[in-house]
Amino acid sequence: MRECGYEKEPFDLKLMTLRLIKHLWILLVGAALGFAAGGTGCYLINVVLGPAPQYEATTHFYVEYAIDPSKDNYYTFINEYTWNVWVKTDAFAELVYPFLERDDSGRILGWTGEEEFEKKDLREYLSADLPSDWRLPSGTAISDNQELTMNLSQALEKAFLAFADSQREIRELKIIDSPIEASLVGHSAETIRVGILGAFAALLAVAAAMLVGYVLDDSIWVPSTFEDRYGIPMLGTLRSGELKENFMYLFRGAQCVAVTSEDGELDLKEVCTGLEKALQGAAKEIQFLCVPGMDMCPEAAPELRRAQGRLLVVRAGARNGKRIERTLSFMDKQDCAVTAALLWEADEKLLRIYYKLQACGGGGPV
Repeated sequence: MRECGYEKEPFDLKLMTLRLIKHLWILLVGAALGFAAGGTGCYLINVVLGPAPQYEATTHFYVEYAIDPSKDNYYTFINEYTWNVWVKTDAFAELVYPFLERDDSGRILGWTGEEEFEKKDLREYLSADLPSDWRLPSGTAISDNQELTMNLSQALEKAFLAFADSQREIRELKIIDSPIEASLVGHSAETIRVGILGAFAALLAVAAAMLVGYVLDDSIWVPSTFEDRYGIPMLGTLRSGELKENFMYLFRGAQCVAVTSEDGELDLKEVCTGLEKALQGAAKEIQFLCVPGMDMCPEAAPELRRAQGRLLVVRAGARNGKRIERTLSFMDKQDCAVTAALLWEADEKLLRIYYKLQACGGGGPV
């Protein structure tokens, strides 16, 4: 029984790398689809199906704290928590509310609610922050109406100034950056980040799937793989420079060469015609006998035995490792030992780069 050397077959890192580069477009398409899926999903959730858009206006202030003459030191500093609590108190609402602009009917500009806008509603729209320096607080107004947001922001600025004037701990408070208009709080940055995350995840998934596919692929891509696995010499391809010499040596003394294949659909007459041209008339005295593969005609074994040499044509990259194994097993049982093999429809560009890298010292099987 024939033994195939799968366990002894070296892992060809160079071949896998070249095939991965050839199919790099699959990775790019996968990444693009992942970006589109992630970004679209985020946009749908946050924008299309999300709440109404919000408008935001932030004012930055500079605070110069006063010094306690009795201690020759600052009275105190207001931290982030205190600022944010303060702007949400009723006392601060009392400062902000009179500064809100109104129309001729006395309605707050930008307010679209059915009920009257009240002081207690302010805490829902105002906040304060102290990002880094304790001297640089900021106040933010946010709502679902751009006009209302700017109205709140301008009132907030005036309230901050009024608050500073009433505090002995604050020597001076001034506005260093005031918004011209309220900006839409969009999800564009978040959408892009989720899209990039989706692209990265898809890239890893596709790469992993491709690597698993390459490892599980039992196809024959280069002649050396066939020889290592099955222990049968391979002539090469029809364009191989050594094809003629290999054929004349391995089939020396043969007057009839049976040409068969593991692929029952392969056109053996085309193979014989191409082989005769590649041999350049060196095999004029040899008769080529086309014998269908065992899948098409298993009773053709006597024809194989009648020939003095048997050439197995193997289609390249056809995921046909098990079919080749089955064909060789059948031929062994029928006492039709394969003399040599021919790699058919090989990727000549891949082979040229593969052997060029080999000549330059590139990494091969490991």
